[in-house]
Amino acid sequence: TDGFSEDRVLGEGAFGKVYKGVVDSLLTVRPFRGIVAVKMLNRDVLADHGDKHMKKEISVLSRFRHPHIIRLIGYSVDHAEDAGERGRPAHVCLVYELGARGSLAQNLKDDNLSKELTWKLRIQISCGLAKAINYLHSHDAKPVFHRDVKSDNVVLTSSLSPKLIDCGLAKFVGVDRSSLTVTSTCNLPVGTPGYMCPRYSRGGIDFDAKCEVFSLGIVLLEMLTG
Repeated sequence: TDGFSEDRVLGEGAFGKVYKGVVDSLLTVRPFRGIVAVKMLNRDVLADHGDKHMKKEISVLSRFRHPHIIRLIGYSVDHAEDAGERGRPAHVCLVYELGARGSLAQNLKDDNLSKELTWKLRIQISCGLAKAINYLHSHDAKPVFHRDVKSDNVVLTSSLSPKLIDCGLAKFVGVDRSSLTVTSTCNLPVGTPGYMCPRYSRGGIDFDAKCEVFSLGIVLLEMLTG
C-alpha cells in the first residue's frame, strides 16, 4: 500500500478506506502473491461496535469458500496501548482478493463501463450472485444470511466475474430441516434502505431467506435498467 498512501485508495465507506496493495506469498500461511485490496477500518467505527462487524466478517469469510464470494486472504489486528482502551483493537486491516473492475454499482452508473456489460454478462453476473446466496443459505455446517445484499456489495473481477463482499452484518442461523426454511430473529432491522424487504424494514417480520431474495431482486432490477 506504500504506507497507506492516498494515491493507493480504491474507495471509502462507512467502515474505512480500501487501498490497493501487494502481498508476497512468503508472508502468508496459504501461498499467495499478487495485487490485493486492503481495508483499513476506521478507529472510531471500531470503538462503536465496529469490532463486532469485523469479527463477523472474518468468521464468515474464513468458513465459506465459493467462486462468487470474495476471498479473505488475511487480516491484522493491533491493540491499543492506552490504559483506558487497552485490549481494544486500534488498527485493523483486512486483506482481500482484488475486484479489479470495482463495484457492480460503479459499473452500472458509468456509461462507458455499463456498455461492456452485455445482456449475456448481466445474466452470468445474476446467476453468480444467486449461486453465492444459495450457498450461504444452504451450507450444511452453519447457514448464514448476508443481510446487506446490494450492488455496492458486489465487486467484479478483471474477467467480470461477480464477488459478494462485506459480510459485517451477516448472521449465522438455525435450519428447520422439516420445512426447509431458514429463519433468524433481530430486534432492529439491519441493511440498506431501498434494498430491504418492506415488511422486514417496518419491523413486521423476522429476517428470513425471502428477505435476502428481495434484496437480490433489487440488484437484478438495477442490472435490467442500469
